Amino acid sequence: MLLFVVVEQGAGAMAVLEQVLGLALLLGAIWFGWWRWIAPYRKGLDSQGVGLLMLAVLAIAGGFIGSPFWWTDAPNSFSWALPPLAVRLLGAAG
Repeated sequence: MLLFVVVEQGAGAMAVLEQVLGLALLLGAIWFGWWRWIAPYRKGLDSQGVGLLMLAVLAIAGGFIGSPFWWTDAPNSFSWALPPLAVRLLGAAG
């Protein structure tokens, strides 16, 4: 239902498709990070340790997926316009 609300408000079907693809990429990267880095060590960790590793996986996945779009200064990367140097620094940091 949320998908149709966004399209009706004038965001356009292409913007919604980009958002859905980005969400799918992020969820896939998080799943891979869980499978690769957290699942083998889960028995020896408490809930705080698992949460800390999950936070690290989320940050790495977000930077890995987002940095090419930050570097090329894609218009939908941020909610506001950034100066060119800030965009390049964020892309390099990701």
